[in-house]
Amino acid sequence: MLPYILQRFLILFSASSSDQEMSMTVPQLIQWWGYPIESHEVTTKDGYILTIFRIAHGFNQSGSDCNRPPILIDHSLLCDGSEFVLNSPQSSPALILANAGFDVFLMNHRGTTYSRKHRDFNTTDARFWKFTMDEHAKYDNLAVIDYILEETRENSLYWLGHSQGALLGFMMLSNRPDYNDKIRAMFQVAPPGTAHYAKGFWRFVFFIYRIFKPFHDFYRISIGSHEVGMANRLIPQIITRIFCATPFINQANQ
Repeated sequence: MLPYILQRFLILFSASSSDQEMSMTVPQLIQWWGYPIESHEVTTKDGYILTIFRIAHGFNQSGSDCNRPPILIDHSLLCDGSEFVLNSPQSSPALILANAGFDVFLMNHRGTTYSRKHRDFNTTDARFWKFTMDEHAKYDNLAVIDYILEETRENSLYWLGHSQGALLGFMMLSNRPDYNDKIRAMFQVAPPGTAHYAKGFWRFVFFIYRIFKPFHDFYRISIGSHEVGMANRLIPQIITRIFCATPFINQANQ
């Protein structure tokens, strides 16, 4: 057992040139694979400044070789637009769509790694974190859609939502039916609804959540909204190294 533990630590703290993209930002990662990348800032009506990423065309293509319809990809809970470019180009949805002729835009909702700015507040201000998914749907989505349509001079776009992103798409259109005409087609992957029918491990997770929710609510009311998570990049880097150094996990992700 001890030799195995020592081996894990040696792998953990030894740099691997084959995994150098591990510490790259999303723009750096997209450039690493040879794709064009643009960063755009979008300001919402309530003052949040979102950074969205644009992949205007595919590998070894140009933006003028065909009419490229815009598609907005919305990420899941506790994630950002990076989840769609983390794999190789053959298995990264954003890069696949760019190669297929789409003008790809990646959403980064308020509070995520790339959308941590506000007109009046910084991230140490509790007022910055005083938002829910309602604001994601009500402000973030609408502002980004309008920005993309103005930028591309199109009347409508495609929408691809994953998990939370799928739910936000439904929330947005139910609250603002006038935006239906701005969505050519909506593709929702793994949309969450209710945990009532969950089975196995996830049923247990939601059971634990219901137990601790009153404590969470009391904590938030008493102390106020603020950031809780892996803001320190060292922690996710260590976790990433551990997973990449575990053979069966690394093989499963290839």
